[in-house]
Amino acid sequence: MRYILWLTLLLTGTKSQSQELHFTTGPFLGEPMVFYGGNNFIGGLYKDVSVELAKHLQKKPTFFTLPRERVYTFLKGTGLKSMSCFANPLWSRGVKGLQWSKPYMKSNSVYMTLSTSNLTKKLIQNKNGLRVGVIKGYKYSGFLGEKFSNGNLTRIDSKTAKENIYKLLNGKIDLIVHHELELRYQKNLMALKNKLRILPTYNNQYDIHCAWAESSNINIERVNSALDKIVSSKFISKQLVKYGVSSLNSN
Repeated sequence: MRYILWLTLLLTGTKSQSQELHFTTGPFLGEPMVFYGGNNFIGGLYKDVSVELAKHLQKKPTFFTLPRERVYTFLKGTGLKSMSCFANPLWSRGVKGLQWSKPYMKSNSVYMTLSTSNLTKKLIQNKNGLRVGVIKGYKYSGFLGEKFSNGNLTRIDSKTAKENIYKLLNGKIDLIVHHELELRYQKNLMALKNKLRILPTYNNQYDIHCAWAESSNINIERVNSALDKIVSSKFISKQLVKYGVSSLNSN
């Protein structure tokens, strides 16, 4: 009788685990993609999209926090039932053996300056000596990567976009380059509409995918079909309004 009870509990636990879908997350995604209370993940657009995706796949979503540099190696190595849904092959640090969904949204990198600044997109590209606020650990290629490497632009690292905004307001940097969603959210949250402006960068737009291990049993057709439904239902646009970001148009 005791053996039957143990076997029942084991099978129940196995079935429960098979119905779960684990999503990696982390504070590095920034607000409003993620919100943390201390060390606890409590919500954000990333969670909204992940929960909606799991619902379409008939899975129970669970979330666990990883540092940015471990996400892709984790997905390949041990995350057989795990995925990241704020992913791009350019950010994968060369990790092979990953499956990529179709893109479901875009992330724009933009410049933020003071409203009183005379900086323009063209001037930023041609002027040397500017102090540029970025997020610690972010890597840049193309124009910015070259300018940082040769010292024509000075890179000033911060932990968060909000910290960079305070540096901009206090004259410690000349501009910020970061994801438009987070900068626009912080600009609205901090009631700085008239003090800050957003400019497009030098053609820096990224497709956002879900990623998981090729060895996983996660079915790409089902994931893509679910993402199609999420996009066509305007789910993401509706959630953006909830976070006070009605549009992402780099102006």
